[in-house]
Amino acid sequence: MEQTFSVTTAQRLDTFLATLLNLSRVKVAKLIVDGLVSVNGKKITKNGWLVQPEDRVHVNWSEELFEKVPVEVQPYDFPLDILYEDEQIMVVNKPNGLISHPTSFNESESLLGAALFHCNHQPVFLVHRLDRDTSGVIMLAKNQSSLLHLQKQLQQRVMKRYYLALVHFPLDSLSGTISAPLERVGNNKVMWKVGNSSNKAKNAFTKFTVLNQNEKAALIKCELLTGRTHQIRVHLQFIKHPVYNDPLYGLKGEQATEYGQYLHAQQISFIHPTLNKEMGFEAQLDKTFSDKLDNLNLKIANSLYALFQ
Repeated sequence: MEQTFSVTTAQRLDTFLATLLNLSRVKVAKLIVDGLVSVNGKKITKNGWLVQPEDRVHVNWSEELFEKVPVEVQPYDFPLDILYEDEQIMVVNKPNGLISHPTSFNESESLLGAALFHCNHQPVFLVHRLDRDTSGVIMLAKNQSSLLHLQKQLQQRVMKRYYLALVHFPLDSLSGTISAPLERVGNNKVMWKVGNSSNKAKNAFTKFTVLNQNEKAALIKCELLTGRTHQIRVHLQFIKHPVYNDPLYGLKGEQATEYGQYLHAQQISFIHPTLNKEMGFEAQLDKTFSDKLDNLNLKIANSLYALFQ
């Protein structure tokens, strides 16, 4: 299978391909070392090669190059930051860099695997997912009944999810709603774009509020009104305020680091599936994100949300 990708932000070649191909960096390294990757027509065998905006990266690979990893979840001994847990649900603060669910030809080390290990191999299910480099609140159900109850809340917008996004440039409007349908970028299995009203495009709505901003950047709070893949990242790119350090949708010319996009699922609220009461939880930013805000002189209040427990 041959694929060609265009680079939008400067970053390491292995980081770029790991994100696009949804492969571990170890497997991407094998592709590069085996001479299966070229940049602008030149074969590259160095993992740390720095690709630049407008570079064309060509990969000639097949899934058979790797031993298939079954999608079946493998228990993963990993310390979880558990915000809440009872017999029905778990609410966890997912760290940056950890995938939510294992996929074929990808890392078996996942948040779901860590939850399975924590629950002594008893059934546990993801209610929703977060991108690998998006940190923050994620919810799991411990049985099918609770899972269906919570997913119904997602569909009916009873469940509320709020994100913090660090974006380039100050916004003219301090609040608003981005209404722009999303569709895949051609045959690319990873990237999305704002489309039109065709059958391929899916309606997507994101509310935003500016929390703090200066001449360089803005810290905004986003509420998902729909839950499309990469929705916040694509919508913010669409309004010309891309998320900092986003390897897929970032500012042209930005040199992205391995941390990935500065996007954090800060808060969630929902109705407990059996207690029938409203609950809310908030996940704190990690040190890298907090330090970045300090460096940009963007402060955030300790909490902007009333929690119900």
